[in-house]
Amino acid sequence: MKFTMFKKETEDKKYHNDPFRAVNFRFNSEGYMICPNEKRFIFSHRRAVRGNEYGRQEEIYVCEDCSNCPYTAQCKKTENNRTIRINQELTAMHQEVIENLESIHGALLRMNRSIQQKEHLES
Repeated sequence: MKFTMFKKETEDKKYHNDPFRAVNFRFNSEGYMICPNEKRFIFSHRRAVRGNEYGRQEEIYVCEDCSNCPYTAQCKKTENNRTIRINQELTAMHQEVIENLESIHGALLRMNRSIQQKEHLES
């Protein structure tokens, strides 16, 4: 099933490839997330996602040092170091959904579903 940002994630290449999106940050050999300015993001804490009744949690990471960063205007909105919230489980699910829906089998299922919906509306 498509998730909320599926269309933007799959069709908007500028959004998908944005180097300042946390999901696009790479990891160094020590396992730290690295921003476009080559700064590490340090794990701060884990907290429950607000309004989620299933107990889903997100991890909060803070950049080690955003001072004198040439990407400040594109990367962050506050005067503090950049903070990002990541839910690894949800990110992995989104990736799996994209792979499934963009596969040949997924395309056939989507096509079949659209035909069924059309028949249902006509009856």
